[in-house]
Amino acid sequence: MALRRLRVLFGLLALLVATAVTVAVAPASGAITYPPASIETKPVTQPNGSMTLTGVGFTPGATVQVSLDGAPIGTTTAAPDGTFAFNFTAPAKVGPYQISANDGTNNLTTTFRVETGGGGGGGGGLPYTGTSSTPWLIRIGIGLLAVGGVFVALVRSPARRREADRARVDA
Repeated sequence: MALRRLRVLFGLLALLVATAVTVAVAPASGAITYPPASIETKPVTQPNGSMTLTGVGFTPGATVQVSLDGAPIGTTTAAPDGTFAFNFTAPAKVGPYQISANDGTNNLTTTFRVETGGGGGGGGGLPYTGTSSTPWLIRIGIGLLAVGGVFVALVRSPARRREADRARVDA
């Protein structure tokens, strides 16, 4: 009898954990979340090379001011999802440069180099490809484990009772 109570208690606990995980994972109704603001461009290009500055996490619909080494070179508008792309021509002079994007809320800077005889994409950091899903996946995994534990407890208990009854009859 105590074993049965323990199983029921375990099942209720697992159900409670699964419910808590589901509530914690579900986003607030109507809430829109954007990734952290970031910008990137090719780390190396040739003199007068064609470049594109891309950004995510900017204020949707905002005008984004783009500057090269502190001097404005143009503007673009952030899309409804907070992304933008700005095409520009790299300077003719070899050397390092800073390019900035500012929408009034976010002011970010990245660097690139102009080199002769090279160009293209090698080196630099990894591009931003999305949000980190690890915390969400851990919560979902814990919830699934808890639900699985409940099912195992419920499915296995009748079989164990039958085995115990058979053992008593045989004895």
